[in-house]
Amino acid sequence: VSPPSPSCRAPHAVLFSAKEDTDWIDAASVQLEWERLQEKQDRPILNLSGRDASPEEDGTIDDDKGNDWKNGQQWHETKQHLFQLLNCTDEETIESFRKTNPQLCRLETAQIIETATWLLQEFGSDYVLSQPQFLLYRCGDVQYGLDFISKMMMVPSAKASCQIAPAILQSGIDGGIQEQYIKKALGDASAATYSANQRIASTTMATLNAMKNNKNKKT
Repeated sequence: VSPPSPSCRAPHAVLFSAKEDTDWIDAASVQLEWERLQEKQDRPILNLSGRDASPEEDGTIDDDKGNDWKNGQQWHETKQHLFQLLNCTDEETIESFRKTNPQLCRLETAQIIETATWLLQEFGSDYVLSQPQFLLYRCGDVQYGLDFISKMMMVPSAKASCQIAPAILQSGIDGGIQEQYIKKALGDASAATYSANQRIASTTMATLNAMKNNKNKKT
């Protein structure tokens, strides 16, 4: 992305104050629903080995995955890109995004910009500026959400409805994420069940063969 145009007043490189740290870092660390489902989806569906179960979810991100965002530098970079992309002239508007959607401070800049670019092309800059919560989602989830809600409404495209009522797009995104998660979970569970049944059948056959061999030896 090229530097902001002269007509667009770029955000100042102001990082977060120490006073903000304890409040906003805790808020930004809370997992989003799609992150929670992704983490859950990445875990094995069935565990028949008798090993300890995975730790309980605590609803926050794993600090070991990187804390570079905690000094505010990542948000500053994201803010600069959004400022230019949306041709915004009010620095406070972009800054307000992270106050209402704190996870924007830690999500990858590239991911946020990809989603913002698609929303900009489909709905315009005013829509993105007034609905920053959509930037918390992956671009693919937002695209699928529009398709999902269109099918639910039984219309070729629900774009016009989503333009007028963003809550419709919100419900489509959330519904689409849930649908895809359930489909994936059912597919994985079916495969895991088949694999488990194969192992059980193999073990059973081995036991029966051993019993048969022992019986033959005795006779």
